[in-house]
This record gives sequence, C-alpha cells and structure tokens, in this order.
Amino acid sequence: MTHEIKKIYDNDQNQLYDVCIIGSGMCGQIIANELRKKKKKIIIVESGKYDFDRNIQTLDIFNSQGLSFNTDSNQSYNNELVRQFGGSANHWGNQIMFFNKIDLLDRPWIYGNLKWHLSPQELEQYYIKILKILYKKTFCDNVTFDDEINLKYLSSFDKQFTTNNDFIFPYSYHPENIEKFNLKSKFSKELFKDKNITILINSTVTKLNFKQFDYSIESIDVRSKKEKKKIKSKIFILCAGAMENARILMNNSIKNSVLKNHSLGHYFMEHPRINIGYFDLKKKIPLSSMLGIKSKSINFRQALRFNEIFQSKHGILNSHINISPIFEKQETEFFIKFLKKIKSLISLKKLCLPYVENFKIKQFVDQLYFIPHRVSNKYLNYLMSKYFLFSKHYFSFEKLSVDYHGEQAPNYNSKIYLNNSKDIFDQYSLNVDWQLNEFDYRTIKKFSDYFKSMDNEIFEFKINKDIKIVNQKHRMGTTRMGDTKKDGVVDMNCKVFDVKNLYISGGSVFKTSSSSNPGITIMAMALRLAEYLNKS
Repeated sequence: MTHEIKKIYDNDQNQLYDVCIIGSGMCGQIIANELRKKKKKIIIVESGKYDFDRNIQTLDIFNSQGLSFNTDSNQSYNNELVRQFGGSANHWGNQIMFFNKIDLLDRPWIYGNLKWHLSPQELEQYYIKILKILYKKTFCDNVTFDDEINLKYLSSFDKQFTTNNDFIFPYSYHPENIEKFNLKSKFSKELFKDKNITILINSTVTKLNFKQFDYSIESIDVRSKKEKKKIKSKIFILCAGAMENARILMNNSIKNSVLKNHSLGHYFMEHPRINIGYFDLKKKIPLSSMLGIKSKSINFRQALRFNEIFQSKHGILNSHINISPIFEKQETEFFIKFLKKIKSLISLKKLCLPYVENFKIKQFVDQLYFIPHRVSNKYLNYLMSKYFLFSKHYFSFEKLSVDYHGEQAPNYNSKIYLNNSKDIFDQYSLNVDWQLNEFDYRTIKKFSDYFKSMDNEIFEFKINKDIKIVNQKHRMGTTRMGDTKKDGVVDMNCKVFDVKNLYISGGSVFKTSSSSNPGITIMAMALRLAEYLNKS
C-alpha cells in the first residue's frame, strides 16, 4: 500500500492538469469524485500529511479579538482546523442537519440581501445526491425534510411546545457509518485507485501566478520545508476552509489587484452556542424525539425552532434549541468511574464491591443511553430505545439543559484580515474579529423570554445568569457568493469575480449560516460546483 501511494503521488511539474484542487477535505474530495467521471486529469494539493502532524498546524495560528472563539486557548481551537488529508472532517461526528427553506431566502425583517443563488428545491436535490453517495445503504429511506414533530414519539413533554404553534421541529441525524475522508475512508480509497488523480501532500500553496495580460491563473507555487513546486492547471479550486481560502486570496491580492475585493474576509460567520438555562422538571418524562431516538443504522433527534411567522413578527434569526439531560454531578462522576472499572474488571476477572454497593441501575442505564452514539454500541442503543418506548420508561434526571445554537446574522464588521506577522512560508497570518449584532442578541433573548413565560405542569425554565458565548468551529462567509463584485467574492457558480479560472468551495461561499451543522450543505454545494464544471 505504501509503495502504491508513493507512486501515485509523484508529481511531474511539466504536467498540465485539467483541475487543481487546493485542500483535501470533504468538499475537495467530493469535487474530485465527480470530476473523475469525465476522465479529467486532477491534482489534489494538501498542506498537511496523511496523519496528523502537529508542526504543520502552526500555519493556522492567528490573533483573536472581538468575541472569544472558545473557553479553550487559541491553540486548542487551531488544532480543530486540521491540516491533514481529509481536513477538519477528521474531527467531524457526521451530524447531518439540513438548511431550512428560510435560510436560502430573503428576509425583509433582517437587513441586506440574504437570498442565495439557488432555490431550496435545488439544494434539497443535492442533499439527496450526497446521501446516495455516502449513506446509500442506511440513510436515504429514513430521512425527512419536514420539520413537523414526530407523532410516533410525541410525549407529554413535547406537547408543551405544540400548543401555540410557534415552533417547528428540525431533525438532526447521526448515521452509524461515519465518513472521515481520510486514509481509512471507503470513499477516499476510491480516489486513490483512480489513475487520473494525483494527490500531493505536505505542500502549502503560497502564490497564484497569473498569465500576462490575462485575468486567469497559469500556475500555483507550493512549498514544504524542503522543496518548492509549481503546478500548472486549466482550472483551480480553493477548498481549504473558510479561513484559509480567504487568507490565500488576501496574501495574493497584495500584488494582484484583480483579487482585491471589499467583501473578502468580511461577513465571517460562526454558530454561537450558549447554555441559556435549564428546565427544572416538575414531573419525570419519558423518551421522545427531542431527547433522541437511537436505531440500528441511524440516530436522530429533533430541536426547537421558531417558525417563520414568529421570526418575522419579532425580527429574529432562524436559530434552534437542543435539550439534553442533566445528571447529578456525583452520578456522572460515578458513571465515568464505573465504565473505567468495568474495562479493568473484564481484564482482571474480578469484582469491585464498593462500586457494586453504589450501583444504581436506573441512573446508570439512563446515562448509558445518552452517551455519544459513536462511543456506545449501536445494537445496545437500539434495544434500549425500544425498551424505553415499550415500557414507557420515565427517566431519573430532574433537569434538562437548554442549549442555544445560533444562526449568525451576516455582519460586515465580523471579519478576518492579515496582520504583520508571517509564517514559515513568508505568508501573512490572520487576525480574527468575530462579532455579533443586535439580531443575534435579540434572538437569544427571545428564546429565554419565551421559555420563562411558559406556564405548564411539566417544567419551569431557569435562566443561566452566567452566559458564555462559544463557537461550534463552523467557519463561514469569508468569500461569500454575491450578485456582483460589489456584494460578494464569487458568483452564482462559485467563480471568483474577474478571474477566469479560479473557483471556491466550502462554507466560505455561504451567504447565510443557518444554525444547522454545515457539513452536508458544504458537500452539496461542492457537488453542485463539480457538476457545473463537468458541463462547462
């Protein structure tokens, strides 16, 4: 395998490729997979290596101002960017959430032109295509694009949110087979087999070389610590992530005025995540789709989102709320210790009596169900779910965490830009100034006020007075799609304005952020671009 890979990755600098893809993450690989159907000669250029190399991650160091990215240090955040084959998908848990129709349409109650250059129906068709490509065996027949509450799993708790018809109930899915787009991925292995695809690792793009007297790129310069290369291609596609796509363009705009654009780096969007409080339960509640249903092949749960009429009336964004059980601290600590002890007991074939004496089977089973699906056993999850529903099991926890997952309003003042420091390849590093505006804070407050005003027999909402805004590590908007160069960086086909053969793929082209995990939308938009290039 190692010999075969090395042979495939040898790069002839005199080779003229049909397409050069910069970045080997999910959108880069989706594009390559589609383009190879037309027998195009493709090279994928990856800054990182096949396995995680901490040294190359220093290229992502940035200065942060405005809202803090995380309660962790910048270095912890930077590692999530991941310069590695497969990109940030190496950390992706494959949570599938679809954008709502409203996310793609203009909203008069929010300033600016928010309308995307494709219809919700067109995007839905690309969602279906992506599901067939990656999750054909287990996912396609179970998915729904409707946001109605699942009546099959409707509980007394859920009914509290259906009385005023103010909410819709978006789905999030967790398919069993997790696609990481790395060397172990079935999808990626198909790309390795294709003789028309060259993959060049440990190669960071530093320069875009334009043809003389022509607004098209002839070649790019790439560097590693040991060598430099020049890659020639007919078409170039930036698939390096929202921050790196913009950084490459900004560094190159210093000597290439055609790349200068007042929107470049602006409209930086994230998904603000906030614990706004908790539901103090007056009664025990059973399993419902809002807590999460686990099956053999796919897990799902539903969230809370205000409907379009409510959003319009109150001038708010399309954000959503997830609810999760809160177990007592001592129960959680015991659960973690007990799981570790089980592993050691299996190997030692001994029983630890102090742990058995403190064992509470009901609390233990409840917690076991809610640990991440990729940690626990899928068949056990399925059996537990069936048991909870059949027996009308009432959970032991007395509180539910209320977590806000925000759409961010497009904001020109939220931006990334170059600072005066340079990396090892003489490229300027980034400043990140993440900012929210009045629409973001108004939406957060509206959820809190609404829950506080609810009068019911099931729960009482308690506001979190120590609110901390953290991000979801979903970076978007820095090379946004626009009607013209006056309001965007790329056109409706994701081509950079005024440059004949440079395209961009990824969350950086998003005009709005939704509050949904952007993974499948990134892939859908990548497939859309690839289909366009195959036709042109």
